[in-house]
Amino acid sequence: MKNGKCLILYCDTGGGFKSPSIAVKKEFEKRGYEVTLLDFAHDLKSKFTDRLIKGTWRLCLRIPLIFKVFLFLADQRLLIKLLPKLMFITRKKIYDLIKKENYDIIFSTHFASTQLIADIKSKYKLKIPTFAYDADVFNSQYVWFNNNLDKIFVPTKMAYDGMLERNAEENKLQLVGFPLDDKFLKSKGRSALGKKLNLPDKFTILLMAGGEGIGKLDDYVDVLLNLNEDIHIIVICGKNKKIYNKLDELSKKHSNLSIFGFVDNMHEFYQCSDVVVGKGGFNFLFESIYLEKPMIINSYMANEEIGVRYVIDNNFAWLVKGTKEFSDLIKKILNDKSIIESAKERMAKAKFNPGTEEMVDYMIDFSNFKKSRKHSG
Repeated sequence: MKNGKCLILYCDTGGGFKSPSIAVKKEFEKRGYEVTLLDFAHDLKSKFTDRLIKGTWRLCLRIPLIFKVFLFLADQRLLIKLLPKLMFITRKKIYDLIKKENYDIIFSTHFASTQLIADIKSKYKLKIPTFAYDADVFNSQYVWFNNNLDKIFVPTKMAYDGMLERNAEENKLQLVGFPLDDKFLKSKGRSALGKKLNLPDKFTILLMAGGEGIGKLDDYVDVLLNLNEDIHIIVICGKNKKIYNKLDELSKKHSNLSIFGFVDNMHEFYQCSDVVVGKGGFNFLFESIYLEKPMIINSYMANEEIGVRYVIDNNFAWLVKGTKEFSDLIKKILNDKSIIESAKERMAKAKFNPGTEEMVDYMIDFSNFKKSRKHSG
């Protein structure tokens, strides 16, 4: 018999929303809960909402100026009022699903589903405990919280204080650690994983560009190959088939180059690497810190700047602007690998603790408390 039913809503616009949702889903399932995980607009067949959110996101990835405009709008109260009206069909579908399935807990990691759930709770006097997570980590725009919800989980003090400044009710906020998938918490050992993935036991550099494979991966690969050093290079191309095909063809001429497309075992590639290179997304930053993998950041979006500054200031990472700086840094690291060891030691001292268990503990305890009050009343 299941202990309860949980609905988790996210939007598949990058790992920043999906990964925390999967982490929380797994933790609920460990506790005996039946979990419905939805890429909410897509899975509810709300084509307009799905295209609007994902189309805007892809534009933001390619045109930074558009993303800066979006960040401005995200911090306007007017957007909070507009989202439920703009997405009224999706809101109705979510409400119908909630009525049909009679969930015990609702949890959201995307700002749009968070605002829709908050509106449903207010409009229909929903009694089901509702929770949200601030997936923008260091940022605290109005879209990330709503006082109609029972609790908003916030992973940094900076975002927590920012929400208070924007009149969030303090009793609705809870500081938690970054929610990591439990697969990152288990290590099988580099040697065993290397054999599984057919990777050699030598100094390894991992390059990635997020799920969409945005970025000039081939330029960075060319830099590494031209160094003629005894290193191995792993490239995760994500969903970018064009770059995958190009680099896969190149790997046939270079035995020290391993090319992969979209993968769901990223933790294993991390563990087989000495240095990781990629866009400064929050998953990339916190996964690397937890696994003590020094980072080279070659790009970041406007909302990620604070996180990038945090890892740079703490000497967990280096920021490079272009392939020349990247080449110079790699040469420096290869000439003195104590640089890497020092960064790893600093990460170990940071004692980063994932917050997945804490979040799920709170949601279950809150739900059980509400049930006990209902029954006693």
